[in-house]
Formats: sequence, C-alpha cells, structure tokens
Amino acid sequence: MKLILNTVAMIGLCAFASFSLKARQVSTLTPTIQASGDIAVAPNGDIFVADYGVRLNQANGANVLRVTPTGDVSVFATGFASATGNTFGPDGALYQSNGGVLGVDRIDANGNRTPYARNGGIAVPIGLAFDSNGDLFVNNCGNNSISKVTPNGAVSVFSASSLFACPNGLTIDDADNLYAVNFSNGIITKITPDGSATFFARTPGSSSKPAGGNGHITFGNGQLYLVSNATHQVFSLSLQGELTVIAGSGEQGNADGEALEASFSLPNGIDLSPDGALLYVNDSLTIGTNDEISPNVIRVIELPEPVEVEPGIEPNDGMTGAWHNLDIASQGLMVDIKTDINSFFAAWFTYDDQIPGELRWLTLQGGIDDDMINAEIFNTTGGQFNEISVTDTQAIGTAMLKFTTCSSAEFSYEIIGGPSGSFELERSVPDVFCQTLIGE
Repeated sequence: MKLILNTVAMIGLCAFASFSLKARQVSTLTPTIQASGDIAVAPNGDIFVADYGVRLNQANGANVLRVTPTGDVSVFATGFASATGNTFGPDGALYQSNGGVLGVDRIDANGNRTPYARNGGIAVPIGLAFDSNGDLFVNNCGNNSISKVTPNGAVSVFSASSLFACPNGLTIDDADNLYAVNFSNGIITKITPDGSATFFARTPGSSSKPAGGNGHITFGNGQLYLVSNATHQVFSLSLQGELTVIAGSGEQGNADGEALEASFSLPNGIDLSPDGALLYVNDSLTIGTNDEISPNVIRVIELPEPVEVEPGIEPNDGMTGAWHNLDIASQGLMVDIKTDINSFFAAWFTYDDQIPGELRWLTLQGGIDDDMINAEIFNTTGGQFNEISVTDTQAIGTAMLKFTTCSSAEFSYEIIGGPSGSFELERSVPDVFCQTLIGE
C-alpha cells in the first residue's frame, strides 16, 4: 500500500485514464440534520441518510432521511433502533441495517419498512452490499464477521477473520470482491467471492485515535472512496491498494473550500452521485470529541468531469532503458521494468530549481496496471560523493507513465506541495526487443 498525504488523487491524472479524479471543492448541502449513519444515493440522485444516533454509546437513531440534490430534507422511513449502513438492492428498494434488532430491513419506494433478515449470526449489523447474484452481504461489528443473505432470506456466515475489528463500511467491485473497513482500526480488508479475507490497505491514525478508524466505503469510477473518522479526511483507494487523501486538511472542523484545505469532523457515510461527479459525505457538527457524532450536515465533494483518452500499449520488459524528454534537453528517465513481478523502477534525471545548474536524481517505484504504470516519487538526500554516508529517502509525490508505442511515452507527475505537469518521452536508443514481445 502506498499512502500519499495532503496531495491529490493521481488515479486518472491528466489524459491517462477515462476519469480524472482530482477533487476540487467541498461545500455544505443541507441545514442541520440528525443523520450520523451511512449514505446511499438512488439512481434519480436522491440521497438517503441513516441516523445511527447522537452518540457512539447511544445507538438509538430511528429515522432514514431523504435529501434531494438541491438540499431539501424529509423523513423517508422511521421506526428503527439504530439505522446504520444502507444500500440499494437489485429490486430498487433501499436495504437498511437495523442495529438494535440485529437485522436488515427492506424499505419500499413509499418508505414502508419490512424485515428482510434477522439474527442467524447477524450481530450489530452495519455495512451492506449486494453482489451480481442478488446476495446481500452484511458487516457484523458485534462478532467480527460478514453474513451472507440469499434472495430467499437464508442467513449464513460468509467470512470471519482476525483482520475484522468492528467491520463498519462495506462495498463491492465489478468482480464481486468485497471491501470492508474497520471502525476500531484503520485496516481495509479485501474479501474474494469465495470468502477469503486478506489485508488490502490501512488508513493512518491520529493523536486522538492512534489506532485509526474508518467510516464507510463506496465503489465507483473504477476505484474505492472511504472516509476516516480518525483523521477527518476522505480518501480514494485504487484497486491496487494505493491510498490517497482527496479531501480534508486533517484538522477537525466544518470549513468548505478547496478540497485539501476544507475540514471535516468525524465523517462517516459516503456515496457517489449517479454520474460519478460528486461525493456525498455526512459530517458531525460537534468539534473536540470522538463520542458525540450528531447533529450533522451533508457535505459535497466535487470531482472533475471524466476525460476520454486513447489507450496505451501494455508495458513489457523490452521498454527497459533510457528515455529522454522531448521538450528539455539532457533530462529524462532510466527505466527498468520486470513484468514477472509487476515491478517498475526509474531514475529521473532533471535539474534542481533551487540550485541552478545542479543535476538532480529522483527515483520512482511502482507497479503496472493494464496499460498504465503508477509510481511513487522519492528524493534521497544526505549522501556524499564516493563516501559511506547516511542518506534520507522520502516520498515526495506520485507519477504515471503510459507507453503509446515501443519508442514513445507520456509521463505525468505531482510533487507534494510543489509543481505538477506532464511531458512526452522518446526512447533514446532503438531496441527491437519491445516489438518482439508485443508481436510486431
């Protein structure tokens, strides 16, 4: 897992993927409401927000609210004993965890609530997700497991793992892999369709919650989005496990504005608008405590419009070698690719803008994702020429590389707190090995 703090999402930066997901603005959509649980967005754009309760130790929220995209609020359904996680089912109904009765309820379009699953191992249910077969999966905070509910209502244990620590949010990708986020620590677990659970990523802790702690998670735009109530931030998470802050300064608050300068307070629920352009997050208005989680507001995180691009060619070992910047002489990358272990390394030689004329080397390390290489940028300092010395290596940014042919490539980079940009690369010495590997 790679963690880039206080920078932007690099998945799809510039013209390298179908979606560019650098968060822009954060705004507040609603007046003050009582809704501390999860968020589920309907196909028509209406936002449904559950109420867990006022405090963590008072799980007594009774309502599910409907919020229109313009911010109008009404009660959609009531009668719950702690409404937590929710999701829309294949039948178009809203399915809602009902923590106090150890079950899940189905809510029709008119707000009528009926029991859908009860007990059978369900214990303090929270996150919900449906797979492509219509099976419902339920995160059980009470016994650190995930239950499976078939369309006929049969409940069974689907997955139990020591990785679960009050599994809270739950979502599912296009391949029916589940992703569960813990409330008691920062771990995100991937669960394959056979129920096998493996460590996937981890959000950071904070001074107030050193063990970390996550709210809910959602999937869309080809990646995952989740909220950390420990650091009061919103993250994107690639399906390769690369975690990136896209909104939130890390300071507890409710300030709107530029995504990385805005502040959140114990964010919990999260979901995407139907077009993938907006993230909705519910946020506590209480500052300075980890227990009092309500009253709330719905915050909106604006994502850029999708950018359609031409695909590149899949990287291969024949692309190893020297590549130079077409726009700036004597600058470029020394590339090493090992596809058998999905590994990419490059040395980027450029000039230091703080010391004119000084040649500077940065290193890049990452992996291969289809036709794209996603890498982290490192800067090493403190070394002395031809002497044994102590050096310091720090991650300073992220980069992406796409090969358009065996002799041309596109490179894009983002330095934390510094410049960003892109340029074209050309292979310095022709080599036929790449053409051989792609069958030309």
